[in-house]
Amino acid sequence: MKFSEKKQIVHDGEATYTVSEALGKKSATKEAASADKPEGGDRKAMFERMVKENEPKLLPEAKVGDTECYVIEATPKTPRNRTQVAKSVFSFAKDSGMLMKTVGRNAKDEEAESTTYSDVKLNDKIDPDRFKFKAPEGVTVRDRTAKP
Repeated sequence: MKFSEKKQIVHDGEATYTVSEALGKKSATKEAASADKPEGGDRKAMFERMVKENEPKLLPEAKVGDTECYVIEATPKTPRNRTQVAKSVFSFAKDSGMLMKTVGRNAKDEEAESTTYSDVKLNDKIDPDRFKFKAPEGVTVRDRTAKP
Protein backbone atom coordinates (compact mmCIF):
# COMPACT_ATOMS: atom_id res chain seq x y z
CA MET A 1 0.00 0.00 0.00
CA LYS A 2 1.38 3.39 -0.93
CA PHE A 3 0.81 6.23 1.50
CA SER A 4 1.86 9.84 1.08
CA GLU A 5 2.23 12.37 3.86
CA LYS A 6 3.46 15.95 3.78
CA LYS A 7 5.30 17.18 6.87
CA GLN A 8 6.71 20.44 8.06
CA ILE A 9 9.21 20.13 10.89
CA VAL A 10 10.21 23.09 13.07
CA HIS A 11 13.02 22.58 15.55
CA ASP A 12 13.55 25.55 17.87
CA GLY A 13 16.29 24.09 20.06
CA GLU A 14 13.89 23.21 22.87
CA ALA A 15 11.16 21.26 21.11
CA THR A 16 10.42 19.73 17.74
CA TYR A 17 7.05 20.52 16.19
CA THR A 18 5.69 18.44 13.33
CA VAL A 19 2.67 19.34 11.21
CA SER A 20 1.48 16.41 9.11
CA GLU A 21 -1.06 16.33 6.34
CA ALA A 22 -2.38 13.03 5.00
CA LEU A 23 -5.67 11.75 3.69
CA GLY A 24 -7.05 15.29 3.81
CA LYS A 25 -6.42 15.75 7.53
CA LYS A 26 -3.84 17.81 9.39
CA SER A 27 -2.34 17.00 12.75
CA ALA A 28 0.46 18.46 14.84
CA THR A 29 2.74 17.19 17.59
CA LYS A 30 5.27 18.71 19.94
CA GLU A 31 8.13 16.55 21.19
CA ALA A 32 11.10 17.21 23.43
CA ALA A 33 14.18 18.17 21.44
CA SER A 34 16.76 15.46 21.01
CA ALA A 35 20.20 16.14 19.54
CA ASP A 36 20.52 12.58 18.20
CA LYS A 37 17.46 12.86 15.95
CA PRO A 38 17.92 14.20 12.41
CA GLU A 39 16.01 17.39 13.11
CA GLY A 40 18.15 17.99 16.22
CA GLY A 41 21.05 18.86 13.98
CA ASP A 42 23.82 17.28 16.05
CA ARG A 43 25.33 14.81 13.60
CA LYS A 44 27.90 13.59 16.12
CA ALA A 45 25.15 12.57 18.57
CA MET A 46 23.16 11.00 15.76
CA PHE A 47 26.13 8.93 14.57
CA GLU A 48 27.06 7.92 18.12
CA ARG A 49 23.53 6.59 18.60
CA MET A 50 23.63 4.90 15.18
CA VAL A 51 26.89 3.07 16.03
CA LYS A 52 25.70 2.16 19.54
CA GLU A 53 22.44 0.60 18.33
CA ASN A 54 23.35 -0.60 14.82
CA GLU A 55 25.95 -2.20 12.60
CA PRO A 56 26.68 0.64 10.15
CA LYS A 57 27.87 -0.05 6.61
CA LEU A 58 29.06 2.53 4.07
CA LEU A 59 27.30 2.04 0.73
CA PRO A 60 28.22 3.52 -2.66
CA GLU A 61 27.58 7.24 -3.03
CA ALA A 62 24.27 8.23 -4.66
CA LYS A 63 22.21 11.23 -5.63
CA VAL A 64 19.01 12.43 -3.99
CA GLY A 65 17.54 14.75 -6.59
CA ASP A 66 20.54 16.83 -7.67
CA THR A 67 22.39 16.39 -4.37
CA GLU A 68 25.46 14.12 -4.18
CA CYS A 69 25.21 12.00 -1.02
CA TYR A 70 27.13 9.62 1.19
CA VAL A 71 24.97 6.59 1.98
CA ILE A 72 25.03 4.58 5.21
CA GLU A 73 23.07 1.42 5.94
CA ALA A 74 22.24 0.76 9.60
CA THR A 75 21.19 -2.73 10.69
CA PRO A 76 20.06 -2.96 14.33
CA LYS A 77 22.33 -5.01 16.60
CA THR A 78 19.19 -6.29 18.29
CA PRO A 79 16.38 -7.09 15.82
CA ARG A 80 13.26 -5.03 16.43
CA ASN A 81 10.07 -6.88 17.25
CA ARG A 82 6.79 -6.07 15.54
CA THR A 83 8.21 -3.69 12.98
CA GLN A 84 8.36 -3.94 9.23
CA VAL A 85 11.70 -2.10 9.09
CA ALA A 86 14.65 -4.49 9.46
CA LYS A 87 17.30 -1.90 8.56
CA SER A 88 17.56 1.73 7.52
CA VAL A 89 19.50 3.50 4.77
CA PHE A 90 20.48 7.14 5.30
CA SER A 91 21.65 9.53 2.55
CA PHE A 92 23.63 12.59 3.72
CA ALA A 93 24.54 15.52 1.46
CA LYS A 94 28.28 15.46 0.79
CA ASP A 95 28.61 19.24 0.93
CA SER A 96 26.62 19.95 4.12
CA GLY A 97 26.00 16.73 6.04
CA MET A 98 22.23 17.32 5.87
CA LEU A 99 20.07 14.22 5.94
CA MET A 100 18.40 14.11 2.53
CA LYS A 101 16.65 10.73 2.55
CA THR A 102 15.90 7.76 4.79
CA VAL A 103 14.68 4.39 3.57
CA GLY A 104 13.39 1.62 5.80
CA ARG A 105 13.91 -1.86 4.36
CA ASN A 106 12.03 -4.99 5.45
CA ALA A 107 13.43 -8.45 6.17
CA LYS A 108 13.26 -9.29 2.42
CA ASP A 109 15.38 -6.17 1.72
CA GLU A 110 12.42 -4.47 0.05
CA GLU A 111 11.67 -0.77 0.55
CA ALA A 112 9.01 -0.54 3.28
CA GLU A 113 9.05 3.21 3.85
CA SER A 114 10.96 6.27 2.75
CA THR A 115 11.28 9.93 3.60
CA THR A 116 12.87 12.45 1.27
CA TYR A 117 13.77 15.93 2.49
CA SER A 118 13.30 18.73 0.00
CA ASP A 119 13.43 22.52 -0.09
CA VAL A 120 16.45 22.35 2.22
CA LYS A 121 18.15 25.73 2.58
CA LEU A 122 21.35 26.34 4.48
CA ASN A 123 22.80 29.57 5.83
CA ASP A 124 19.89 31.72 4.64
CA LYS A 125 19.20 34.84 6.66
CA ILE A 126 16.02 33.96 8.50
CA ASP A 127 13.95 36.02 10.91
CA PRO A 128 14.12 34.28 14.34
CA ASP A 129 10.31 34.44 14.52
CA ARG A 130 10.27 31.86 11.71
CA PHE A 131 11.30 29.26 14.29
CA LYS A 132 8.43 30.03 16.63
CA PHE A 133 5.91 27.34 15.97
CA LYS A 134 2.36 28.35 15.12
CA ALA A 135 -0.14 25.56 14.53
CA PRO A 136 -2.29 25.86 11.41
CA GLU A 137 -5.80 27.15 12.00
CA GLY A 138 -8.06 24.42 13.34
CA VAL A 139 -5.22 22.06 14.31
CA THR A 140 -4.70 21.07 17.94
CA VAL A 141 -1.12 20.24 18.95
CA ARG A 142 -0.67 16.99 20.86
CA ASP A 143 2.03 17.76 23.40
CA ARG A 144 4.27 14.72 23.92
CA THR A 145 6.88 16.50 26.00
CA ALA A 146 5.26 15.76 29.38
CA LYS A 147 6.70 12.75 31.17
CA PRO A 148 4.18 10.15 32.40
